[in-house]
Amino acid sequence: MPKQTQFDPVTLSAVKYGLDEALGVVGARIGEYLAKPEVNAPALKIARTELHRLLGVLRMVRLDGVVAYCAEIERVLDELADHPTLVSPLYQTVLQRALSALNRHLDALVQGADNATLRLFPKYEAMQHLRGMEMSFEQDLFFPNLDIPLPESIQNIVQPANCPAKLKAAHSKYQRGLMLLWRKNDQVNSLPMMQEALEVILSCVAQDENRAFWWFAEGLLECMRLEGVPLDIGVRKLLVRMDRRMRATRKNNLGDARSALFEMLYLIGRSEKTGEQAEQIKRHYALGRYFPDHVVAPSLEEKKSLEELREQLQEAEDNWERCVAGDSDACGRFVGYVEKVALKSDKLKSRQPQRLTQQIKALLEYLRDPDYARLIGEEVAMALLQWQSGVGNQETLDNRFQEQARIFSENLAAAVGRKPGEAQRMAELINVYSGTEQGAVTASLAKEMLLNMEHVELALNAFFEDAQQREELAKLQKLLDQVAGGLRMLALDEANKLLQEIQPHVRGYAEQAVVPKP
Repeated sequence: MPKQTQFDPVTLSAVKYGLDEALGVVGARIGEYLAKPEVNAPALKIARTELHRLLGVLRMVRLDGVVAYCAEIERVLDELADHPTLVSPLYQTVLQRALSALNRHLDALVQGADNATLRLFPKYEAMQHLRGMEMSFEQDLFFPNLDIPLPESIQNIVQPANCPAKLKAAHSKYQRGLMLLWRKNDQVNSLPMMQEALEVILSCVAQDENRAFWWFAEGLLECMRLEGVPLDIGVRKLLVRMDRRMRATRKNNLGDARSALFEMLYLIGRSEKTGEQAEQIKRHYALGRYFPDHVVAPSLEEKKSLEELREQLQEAEDNWERCVAGDSDACGRFVGYVEKVALKSDKLKSRQPQRLTQQIKALLEYLRDPDYARLIGEEVAMALLQWQSGVGNQETLDNRFQEQARIFSENLAAAVGRKPGEAQRMAELINVYSGTEQGAVTASLAKEMLLNMEHVELALNAFFEDAQQREELAKLQKLLDQVAGGLRMLALDEANKLLQEIQPHVRGYAEQAVVPKP
């Protein structure tokens, strides 16, 4: 088994005492600042300075995932320094939990635990949400050891004769397969064609990082053929990146590919189904040791439960509106749906929804009465909306959902006691919830625009390689028009202006009015 740890455990043990002291200072100074930001700006400066010094030590130990995690803490502190009005109890909670999790992770590493920085992802994601990030990615913290020689079975692949011609033919074949995948979503016929092209390229490149790239690419496509890796936007971008890498390989103009290598290893490690090639990669790089048990992707059974929850929550919301309006029968139906939701929450791997559903469930005896329902109608309605948002955005269910559930539960408790809700807590709630909804819409639109632009790029690249593939260009105008509409919706005027300058050139290529220059 190759050596899995990328960091030096001996050095980590030697500097651990100093790291603990530094983290203690950072936590204490952050607490002082957040308690009274108007007078404790020097405390925040000390925390930022100490954290920056700590980052240098972590880089020396080569704990790359922890460095990325601490860099996010640093960005949150920088934002607070620039915008002190952002200070709220939510910031204090998130930062305290982030620092506590970091301490536990470092303690575990010293005691011999695997270097699975993904354990810190929930806290990392919570910090990014504080900064308004719409999406967070586990890959940000995923840094397996790449400094391992390729296995002999890959190193000993003999380079065939006339590699330049074979590379060109393989590149063209890959592009045809990718266009088939893009145009018809035909994975059955396109993926084998693309894999055959990758096998040729693997045999033609040097026995270095470039060969590792194509080995990983083959393993990823194998997982896709087995339906272990879904064809989402991240995978689509990787497939386009492979096309670019082929062009760079043919021109002998290779750049750094480490980020793509990490991403492919992440997807292979996460794949629900793997074949012989992918299993060899997983064993060789000990990928299983980078994935802690509690961040395993949802199972098919859990996904089905979430879909059923979504339907039941919609029914509950509809009946709650009728209940508040005075329909006692609707109140009874609402109670029945809440009981079903609570039961399914208990079966989910994620435990975060339970706090909110149990809070509502405790009120069921009151919620059968329309008169009482009117007293807390708004609080329950917002709780249902939050539940809908959490189930609809499953990637954030464990983290942002947790914070939303906390605020809603406390607000519901206050409503039951007929006490006015705390103004600051409600302000936090509105900010977190509206951020979820607006972020979901923006992210969805951005995904569609990116897919369109990647399709455009692929068709143009294929045309520039072979002018006979001009027929695909006629379909690009519709895609570009859709992107232009999205840019107008998002008020991205400069980007839209640039797109308008590009469109006449694409139209000219499609109409054979323009011949591409070499």
